[in-house]
Amino acid sequence: MNKEEKIFKIVNCRAYYSTFKGEVRAVDNISFEVNKNEILGIAGESGCGKSTLVKVLYGFTKPPLRIISGEINLRVRDKEENLVLSDDRSLEYLRWRYISYIPQASMSMLNPVMTIGQQFQEVILRYDKANKKELKGRLLNYIESFGLPKEVLNSYPHQLSGGMRQRVVIAMATFFHPSIVFADEPTTGLDVVVQRGIIQILREIAQEFKITLIVVSHDMGIHYQLADRIIIMYAGKIVEIAPTVNLFSKPLHPYTRLLIEALPKIGDKRKREGVIGLPPSLLNPPSGCRFHPRCHFAMDVCRVKEPEIYEVEPSHFVACHLYQGRRDNYH
Repeated sequence: MNKEEKIFKIVNCRAYYSTFKGEVRAVDNISFEVNKNEILGIAGESGCGKSTLVKVLYGFTKPPLRIISGEINLRVRDKEENLVLSDDRSLEYLRWRYISYIPQASMSMLNPVMTIGQQFQEVILRYDKANKKELKGRLLNYIESFGLPKEVLNSYPHQLSGGMRQRVVIAMATFFHPSIVFADEPTTGLDVVVQRGIIQILREIAQEFKITLIVVSHDMGIHYQLADRIIIMYAGKIVEIAPTVNLFSKPLHPYTRLLIEALPKIGDKRKREGVIGLPPSLLNPPSGCRFHPRCHFAMDVCRVKEPEIYEVEPSHFVACHLYQGRRDNYH
């Protein structure tokens, strides 16, 4: 890791879903750090645990999901706050002001029987006692900066397009300029042109308000356009972490390579096959490396020993037995 200021630190975090069949190990012994003002991408197939990880980081750990162990440390006013130990009241204080959340589906955050303006007021007046006349002026200026007409404030969610609703949700989540914003699949269900606009908005607000942005998406193309650094997850584990440029130019983990190779490329007419096979059940994941049943490079050691995550090259971490020798040489 570089020596940039760390704003978020996750240490040996385990979070499981309790079911009648057993525990689903959705987040299984994960550790990483987040730099201040960076855009961090979390990528992987559906079911790899990335959305659950964001829920845990934000404090959405309601049954059947529970944190088994670990620390989630957020830097607040030059002090570290362990969110695992924080009660509901402490988490409520941190939300919107210091950490905020953009959900996967915009309609899930918006009340269908309230206008957008009413919903903004409800959220803002809970944390800011500004008078309503002053608030209206601030709201008008803020939503217009998102390319939304002022009429949006008098509209109901169903009267807006998917792209407009998503801009409204992003505006709500960033109104107080929190330190960290989690965006869970922020472009899902939107057409390519609207996706491009949402990506541009997220990048601009992160830069303008110095917000650390953590973006979850299964779409590696989204991460390539937006993220400074990317975490690759597979079956509840982190398998690779690297700056975006390094990850795309020199992917190390076989799973990462397959994700990138599945992306369409201009002028390349070869058939894209994606990753062969299906992710394992997190109720009973494979022994050793969890990717070995789908890996073309699997060795005997992969079937019995879980790989540790190593810094193979500066700022480039990978959990794969293929790089054990290179890791030893580097260190």
